[in-house]
Amino acid sequence: MGRNTFRATAAPRGIAKTTIGKGDLVHDIVYGLQDYVMVVSAETRLARKITGHLLRLFKAPTGLLADLYGPFEVTGGVDEFSVRPAGHTEPIGVLARSFGTQVRGANEDGQRPTRILIDDGERPDRVRNPEIRRQHQAFLDEDIIRSGPLDGGLDVDFNGTILHPDSVLANAIKNPGWHGELWKACESMPERMDLWDECGRTWGNLALGDAKARYAAAWEFYQRHRAEMDRGARMLDERALPIFAFFVEAWSHGWASILKELQNEPRAAG
Repeated sequence: MGRNTFRATAAPRGIAKTTIGKGDLVHDIVYGLQDYVMVVSAETRLARKITGHLLRLFKAPTGLLADLYGPFEVTGGVDEFSVRPAGHTEPIGVLARSFGTQVRGANEDGQRPTRILIDDGERPDRVRNPEIRRQHQAFLDEDIIRSGPLDGGLDVDFNGTILHPDSVLANAIKNPGWHGELWKACESMPERMDLWDECGRTWGNLALGDAKARYAAAWEFYQRHRAEMDRGARMLDERALPIFAFFVEAWSHGWASILKELQNEPRAAG
């Protein structure tokens, strides 16, 4: 009997979670590592964006993917298609579904899903509703993780940003049956928050002029005190989001937004 593997990863918005997820699926398909792949998102249209991109990649007659691993035999459309990699006798099915819809019983010529990618499975406007959270938790526990082969061998990757402390993703990360990882844009806050507060007041001082002038004044303050203001801080990806840009986001949109979108620390609102 094969072993099922469940992985849950929460990462900040805009850190290429979807791109990495698609890359993993491409890898598994070109090497024939899966038999049947399912992509699940909060809405079908979001799942279709992923499967549609995969479909275009595999249908392209030329390009890096086709040149290195092709040709691929592709049939079907964005909702459900199959890919037969070069050198493989059996095609690999790819299916798009929305989170909360029927997935148990999904199969490709009798083959149940062996890999499921859940990409941003929860909607911000619905996760505040406790009944919807309960329904979605049941969907994960009773449909998703039981949709694989009867003898085991299902890989599930649940990637997203935590939208509520009691969200399905938050619970999966805490579940000992899942391999959970939680990433923050700012992994360690600076020691001298008093200097950052003063810098924020400079940024928000309307007497200094327009937004461009106030940004320049705040940046100049940061440069003068940079060693102290950086001390103790550790960013997840300094190139993608430097610490000064992180604080500008906080001053612009408020800490509640930053805690949810970048730190995976949402405050309960229902």
